[in-house]
Amino acid sequence: MPLNFGVFSFLGQEQTEAKYAPLVAYLNSVLTAEEVVLHVLPQDELNRRIRDGEIDLVTTNPTHFLVARANYPLTGVIATLIESHHGQPAYRLGGAIMTAADRADINKLQDIKGKRVAIPSRQNMGGYRAQAYELFRLGIHLPEHIQELLELGTHREAVFAVLDGRADVAFVRDGIIEQMQREGLLQEHAIKLINPQHNPGFAHKVSTRLYPEWPVFALPHVNDRSVRHVAAALFSLEPEHPAAQQAGIYGFTVPADYLSVEALARALRLPPFDTAPDFTFMDAWERWKPLILTTMLAAIVILLLSLALLWHWGKAHIERVRFRTLLQGLGEGVYGVDRQGLCTFINAAALKMLQVSESKVLGQDQHRLFHHHFSDGKFYPHTDCPIVKTLEDGRQRQQRDWFLRYDGSGFPVEMTVTPCLPRIKSVVLLWLFLILPSASRRKVKTSA
Repeated sequence: MPLNFGVFSFLGQEQTEAKYAPLVAYLNSVLTAEEVVLHVLPQDELNRRIRDGEIDLVTTNPTHFLVARANYPLTGVIATLIESHHGQPAYRLGGAIMTAADRADINKLQDIKGKRVAIPSRQNMGGYRAQAYELFRLGIHLPEHIQELLELGTHREAVFAVLDGRADVAFVRDGIIEQMQREGLLQEHAIKLINPQHNPGFAHKVSTRLYPEWPVFALPHVNDRSVRHVAAALFSLEPEHPAAQQAGIYGFTVPADYLSVEALARALRLPPFDTAPDFTFMDAWERWKPLILTTMLAAIVILLLSLALLWHWGKAHIERVRFRTLLQGLGEGVYGVDRQGLCTFINAAALKMLQVSESKVLGQDQHRLFHHHFSDGKFYPHTDCPIVKTLEDGRQRQQRDWFLRYDGSGFPVEMTVTPCLPRIKSVVLLWLFLILPSASRRKVKTSA
């Protein structure tokens, strides 16, 4: 039974095929009921074949696996790759951030902001997402905070872009720098590593934290018997086997936990988590139930208090209108003052008696306006004014007094001074009854 084995061409077509051909040859030497056929493909073509069911087994980087799992029906991971670092097992992968050695302006992660960055692909774990996450944790979001993001298809092209000046920085997965140096394609003194990390037992240069290695998974149409055969063959590959040494791998192990890869993709809002899920009212209710209940209760209390305040204000307004209407209709003169002795209200009868317009009275000191001299022409001290005294002690007063018209002429009055609303300290209403004696008797009523 033929099994089509799709491999993501992360090193380019030739390099990836050279790496995985010995593994496929080993599988065919072990399997008796199946024959594995190697297909080295770019991600778009690999996705198409997964979608159309033209591939049976797949190995790719962890983030591509998340994307494929979200878009197509797959089995779970049946095995995880173990890379070989000079004969030592490497169960995890990381990303390297490099720049030209003579770039004195790029020495730390923050210096990448505003620069041109070359990568193999946005969906590459070791060649983009691992580095993007480190920058994200510093508040640098890609690609918004850089000048340009160059997707060049392979790790090697990203390195070459830095060497020939097309890019300022390159993101590649671990092991690429060392491999290119062994092949004579990259001089060690030509580049420098940004944000180097020390990981005991990990031989490659990295700039990021480490993540699980490549998974191997099957599509649902592959029968369980064949999946078990392939998994058993992968697990039985020893690091000393010629196929493992030719492929540069240590072997395969049980499926790793890819939760850290998923958490990274969610934090960066990268595929397949680049769109926010639907968030319903029930989701909000379950998450913020105490806060919602408290807010609703507070809103109800505020609404009730507002309605009560509105009702009292309306009632008070009606009372004020009725009160002023009543005062305006009195035959006696009435005016009112505030705590500073400034006139706030005066009725028509008082205006007629004082022969003055309302605009010349309101807001003015009543004593200085029409109560400033006695009938004999002597000055009437402000402190002796009965209205001022009532403002000070809150007592009612009745007495005869002398008022002056606007033209300077005067007339005698009988006056009553009364504090109004004494419980509300900010408002004092004074009543003044001006009554002309004998034949000239008239009444003036004022309020404030």
